[in-house]
Amino acid sequence: MTDDEAVGWKKTLAELDRLTTEYRAEGWDTVAVQAGHTATLAPSEGEFETPELVYTVPDDSADELHTMFSAGEPTRFTVYLDETQSPRYHILELADPEQSLVALVASAVDQSQVGGFGETAREAGRVYTRLRRLDGTGVGVFRHDDPTVFFPD
Repeated sequence: MTDDEAVGWKKTLAELDRLTTEYRAEGWDTVAVQAGHTATLAPSEGEFETPELVYTVPDDSADELHTMFSAGEPTRFTVYLDETQSPRYHILELADPEQSLVALVASAVDQSQVGGFGETAREAGRVYTRLRRLDGTGVGVFRHDDPTVFFPD
């Protein structure tokens, strides 16, 4: 990791901490996760006929996320994106406002994967995010009907 990448990742983690503190102060049940790896899958590579972002999360976080998603389904998603860096750092927010539940996933996607994948996602009109354990076991799958929040023009 270069010095610039290290600074970008530290900024992302600082934002993750800030969001986590803010939600908890407002009484939300919050799970904050640092994805160990994030991959882009083209429609022919994944389970769905549309593009997928696959986040690999640590087992302890996967357990917390599984418990959270069992209690409620996220109905709102937000992406906090730093487009100035390569890799492209971001925080995915999956929230269930009715039950005050939120999952925050910090991650990075290599800039070389973003261009074609983003174009494919915009053409499809949606993108899926998949959270999984290192062994591939699924934790949650979510459909996002506005891929431009991940890949702005």
